[in-house]
Amino acid sequence: MPFLGSTPAEQYKSLAKQTITGDGSTSYTLNRSVTNAYDMEVFINNTRQEPDTSYTASGNTITFTAAVTSSDSCYLIYQGQSVGSINPPANSVGTSQIVNDGVHTANIADTAVTHAKLHTSLDLSSKTLTMPSGHIIQVSHTNITGNTAVATTSQHPTVVNLGSAVSFTPKFSNSKLLVTVDGNMKMNAGAQGCFVGVKRDGTYVDYGASQDAAMFTYMAGTTVNHHQSSSSTAMIDAISTNATSFQLVFCRYGGAGEAEVGNWHGVHLTIQEIAQ
Repeated sequence: MPFLGSTPAEQYKSLAKQTITGDGSTSYTLNRSVTNAYDMEVFINNTRQEPDTSYTASGNTITFTAAVTSSDSCYLIYQGQSVGSINPPANSVGTSQIVNDGVHTANIADTAVTHAKLHTSLDLSSKTLTMPSGHIIQVSHTNITGNTAVATTSQHPTVVNLGSAVSFTPKFSNSKLLVTVDGNMKMNAGAQGCFVGVKRDGTYVDYGASQDAAMFTYMAGTTVNHHQSSSSTAMIDAISTNATSFQLVFCRYGGAGEAEVGNWHGVHLTIQEIAQ
């Protein structure tokens, strides 16, 4: 039939339960009015009681044949009197009742998200992570030779590998890689210069199109037993997210003497992935 005013909210229905704490008496007050004993199911110590025999009820009063003590577990469930509520009953809402993308930050209390409720790992395989440009995503640092010197009489373009290749896997293909090499070199009598070069997947990291323009750490001079620390840095494109091999190489150029590298503190290779 028609009604005046706003449309009432849809209600959820559930049966009502009342617990009675015994005090040694036989009469107790009900939370709601009933017609007779058959309007409720009564349980004492989890045993259902017989209406009109174990108890009677009328209005807001229930009267037991025997006294109910504090040690008795007594409760009743009202029959045919479901309780109306605009809110759904506790523990009744599942994931299928929630609209997709319906839970937002404003609906979640800060204290509700605890460490225990967060997954222990972050899977980025199907997600895009955005970082501010210029931030460091990851860093790899390796001391290639330790404190062990590597000596060579090989002359450019022949080179000697310094240790094993280092594998580096960029997180994002549009990143930049900041590659830094530093170390101490020594030239013995007859050598005129030496350098440490960097190869990525077999090709020199360079600033130009030729090997002579390759990124390198070098020293030059003719002083016997001349020591020098040097470093070099290059910014290159990550290109892909595939594992990339970086190999340091060493040689001398000019003269006929021997050159050494890493005789003080080794040769260090540092690779930093920079967000763009």
